[in-house]
Amino acid sequence: HEHNLLYENYGQPTIVQTKDPVKKKHLINWNIVNAAGEFLRSKLGHTDLEYVDFSLTMQLANFTSKGMFDEGGNPLAYDLFSRHYLAGMLDKGYRSFVYTTYRDLLWRGAWTSLLMQSSSGELPTGYRSTHHIWNEAEQAVLFEIYASAYAQAGQDADAGAFKRAARLSLVSIRNWIREDGTGYIVKNRFPIEKRHGYERYSQHTCYNLLACSMLAQAWEAANDDIEEAASPADRGGFAFEIPRFHKVFANASGSYIQYDTNGDRKYNPTGLIRIHLRGANPQLGPSDGTAALFSGEGNNFAVGPAWKDANGDWTKLADLSDTKPTVEILDESTDQVKIKIAHKIETKAGAPIEVTELITVTQADVLIENHVNGEGIETLRVYYPMLISDGQDETSIKIKKKAAHLKLRGESIVFEIVDTAKSKLVRSGQQLDHRNGIAEPLYFDVDGTVAKYRISTK
Repeated sequence: HEHNLLYENYGQPTIVQTKDPVKKKHLINWNIVNAAGEFLRSKLGHTDLEYVDFSLTMQLANFTSKGMFDEGGNPLAYDLFSRHYLAGMLDKGYRSFVYTTYRDLLWRGAWTSLLMQSSSGELPTGYRSTHHIWNEAEQAVLFEIYASAYAQAGQDADAGAFKRAARLSLVSIRNWIREDGTGYIVKNRFPIEKRHGYERYSQHTCYNLLACSMLAQAWEAANDDIEEAASPADRGGFAFEIPRFHKVFANASGSYIQYDTNGDRKYNPTGLIRIHLRGANPQLGPSDGTAALFSGEGNNFAVGPAWKDANGDWTKLADLSDTKPTVEILDESTDQVKIKIAHKIETKAGAPIEVTELITVTQADVLIENHVNGEGIETLRVYYPMLISDGQDETSIKIKKKAAHLKLRGESIVFEIVDTAKSKLVRSGQQLDHRNGIAEPLYFDVDGTVAKYRISTK
């Protein structure tokens, strides 16, 4: 058994700090998976809970105060992957000495997941394994477990919110079922033989089976007597930051954004990486930026600014990391959420460059205002990573001087320049591989240090 190493180190919590890759791998999600299996074996009398208790004690170091599971790279898919197994264990009767600790952590995490879910039902993007359809299947498991628990406690409104979130997850998955009944694995429609946007470990068979097994767990946990109620994804009226995962979320009446304050630039760039509007194709939003692993080195693009310095050199915010931005929530209501994200970028010349993104989210649109201030900066450029194909269908693209009208699979998004008389949209002509298909950076230039633009459905 791989877990023999844990027995050898029993009673030595310092294993959490190890840099040995062989030992360290036992502290990632795999260990929780096999601990869940050992728990089920214990219920049948085949073993005791010693290994399970030890594993869960060691894993506490990976949990945040918001009840999220964090491993290398801060992958949001594996945060919930780990938690859905643990929630299943508690649901099936795990009551050993770390039970109350995990009960409270998982409860917090369930609400965090509820607030992070987009209005299209999707799990947020972040590092590896995102955009896989099993992401939404694991959401369904967690949300059905908590819907049933709240119903049993007589808290019908909370039960209804979790039930609604579970069904939003199912609606998202339904969009990615192929004619033969299998899923596309990753949210694009390339032939499965292309493995477009796949991880090196993603395979058609195993990840269809994983999604199916998760959906079976959700079905087992589901209580069909629970009536749906509005979920946070529907209603919005909030914004929040998760610093350890370097993400910011905002939602107003179902218009939803996700911002990466410190992109790893392998999977995600820095900046505004996801916009999901009610009634729009979520992948057109865009649903992610572009970065090195799928799009090639140097091809980091988010929705956001670049600037030209006194030497004529361009810098993209999407290329930067570790700018340690400040995040302020300026307005937080159902109708409107407004946030301010300010980056201070050190330069070799001395004086820092200050990049501020004001993002206002309403039911109708997302309005962005960029300010870039620094010595010698007189020109801005704003990029929009436009999805031009999902692998099966080409996006209909109609560009007037200041607005790009995009339509894919019957749903539309409009990217529009605001209050800038001389600017016009330009297609870069670059075609970049993207987890959702093929993307092309669209951009416009501004004379000055302020740019305004809007993303809407019309």
